[in-house]
Amino acid sequence: MTGSPPTLNLVGAGRVGRTLAALWQAAGVFRLGDVLTRSPLSAQAAVAALGAGRPVSEPAAMRPAEVWLLATPDGALADS
Repeated sequence: MTGSPPTLNLVGAGRVGRTLAALWQAAGVFRLGDVLTRSPLSAQAAVAALGAGRPVSEPAAMRPAEVWLLATPDGALADS
């Protein structure tokens, strides 16, 4: 792979989202971009735990990315 890896935006940073983001970032598959969760505090905690990314508090604040991971419970998608 040449150049920098594609950017991954993460929506939902529970166990699955954090684990996949951490593994992919460590392997150089993706570079973590924005992280959106239900609360700003949990987005900040996820970014701190992952050591990368930018916490955001609403979808409109998210920057463009090549890849988006929606790692939310099924019910959360219907709520939005």
